[in-house]
Amino acid sequence: MNEIAPSDSLTPGRPLPFPGEWLHAAPGKVENALNRLNIEDQARCFLAFSGKDRQNLLLLSHNPFELVRALPDEEIYQTVKEIGPEDAYPLLSVLSPPQVQLFFDLEWWGGDKFLPERAWNWVEWMDQANDIHLINWFMSEEFEQKVMFLQAFVKVYKRDEMTDQYEKVGDKAPWSPDGVYDLFFTEEETVPLLKRVFLQLYSENGPLFRALMEGVIWYPITPTVERAWQWRLSRTAEKGLADFEEAQSVYSRLEVKSISEAPPAPSEFEAEPGRRTLAPRYPLNAADPDSFLGQCFVRLKDHPRSDAIGWELVILANKVLVADRLDLGSLEARRTTLRKVLGYINIGLELGAQGEPALGEKLLSRTWMQSLFQVGYAAVMQLKWDMEQLLREQGPLVRQVLNPVLQDHLAAMIDRFPRIGVHTVTQDLEENPEIQWRHLESVADLERLRLLERQVRFRARFVNMALGVSAADVEQLRESCRYPSRLEDFDAVCLTLTALAQYALFGQVALEALSEDAARSFLQVIFLPSPVPGEPRALNDDVLQTFRTRLEERPLAWTEADREEFVHLIREVEDTLYQEFERLNAARTVEWQFTKGLCIQ
Repeated sequence: MNEIAPSDSLTPGRPLPFPGEWLHAAPGKVENALNRLNIEDQARCFLAFSGKDRQNLLLLSHNPFELVRALPDEEIYQTVKEIGPEDAYPLLSVLSPPQVQLFFDLEWWGGDKFLPERAWNWVEWMDQANDIHLINWFMSEEFEQKVMFLQAFVKVYKRDEMTDQYEKVGDKAPWSPDGVYDLFFTEEETVPLLKRVFLQLYSENGPLFRALMEGVIWYPITPTVERAWQWRLSRTAEKGLADFEEAQSVYSRLEVKSISEAPPAPSEFEAEPGRRTLAPRYPLNAADPDSFLGQCFVRLKDHPRSDAIGWELVILANKVLVADRLDLGSLEARRTTLRKVLGYINIGLELGAQGEPALGEKLLSRTWMQSLFQVGYAAVMQLKWDMEQLLREQGPLVRQVLNPVLQDHLAAMIDRFPRIGVHTVTQDLEENPEIQWRHLESVADLERLRLLERQVRFRARFVNMALGVSAADVEQLRESCRYPSRLEDFDAVCLTLTALAQYALFGQVALEALSEDAARSFLQVIFLPSPVPGEPRALNDDVLQTFRTRLEERPLAWTEADREEFVHLIREVEDTLYQEFERLNAARTVEWQFTKGLCIQ
């Protein structure tokens, strides 16, 4: 027997009773093995696969309706979104009426706004999958919701013996299933399906048909939508899909010492009253097994707690989707949100466990996922607020001493939710690799941005106190320079290198633009002649060392962190000298417009 769970799955599970590759290579053998299992174990097999493979397995079951009832509704919805509704008709066809309603609840609304076009798409898909879905929905679900839907696509008038003229219908001909109500369809594409539904409703439940027609005529549209929205909230609140104000509470900050609440048991999660299902798998499948959360989860031997964590993650991700005002029906939004939720939980768990997986396993066994999320959120937001405080104190100078790449990282740090930039390719493969911006996912991400904050803070203080210039001085220097011609090349490295040139030529730490003759003289001083013609020239370490010493004597209240940042800055200055000027012959004319690093007037 083969273990089939996806390679990135963290969820402990039983092995399948057949090799996974048989699903494509020998479906008949899979069918025989699958149908010897009880429904619960068939559902476990379903969850061990992903995407279309799940649907392929469902088609081999002799009890697909019962199989779907044993699955968590959220897992079914996620699977349909991954496959695409038009390719998921077999799965959609076996949904129960409450499951159909959940799809409508997730897809029909943008916040508290009803989305008629999207609602119609899902009505069509459900009807294509199984034409009994719609009649069951009209027969069983909340009344205002049905009236709201019909008001978007049909106008209804009750026949009056005094007139057969109706307003706002143009030259359209009326259609009546009963000789009492005249119906005008607002969209031609809806006519065949709605006519069939109306005829069936009139035939099977005349009182309901007449009530719906009266509702379409007399119910005011806006209050009807509002009531339908309130009913929708009542159905979905327990799944984390509450109103915006309630969902916002997920972004409460929590200290590490407060994460000691008793978590729920799996028995507390019911899809419907009296209906128990397996726990959802997709949230933990999305987690990185190499993350701290992944390392702790594989230690967790309490399978009921593992199931409860799956449920908690679904509810928590739903809350965040609502709180962030994202489209519940967008697969990309759902994936991004789940990754953000897992990232914040990973941060909170690692902080709470102080980096010890054994302690992390204990925390997982006795802590709500929302509490861990809120600890991670608090740490991320503290980073943002610290950077915002720095910008309030030294904003103009900070922006003037950072290169464009650092400015982009800084902007991402103070976004509504801080993001971190990661290279999609290595520096070795591309000079300017593309940067992908994502939510913070680990304590290592926090530490990396803390180092960036430290660098930004130091460089602003250094330029101000060691080089002795203000933001206004830097702006004035820019205006007096011809080179560098690009503003983005005017950063702390350029300012420090210019100060080095002033020191090498005139023996003083000053920040003034150089003449072209002075710049050439500086290059002759800072680069030593190469003993072997054609070999790279070495830098004049005596000049560099005395310059470093002079700067370290400046009243900067140096800390150990400052000294480390100073070493990094000087290294960047040296790298710039080598990259921009080492190959130039200062005895000849230099085309300064093709260089960067020195302020030249």
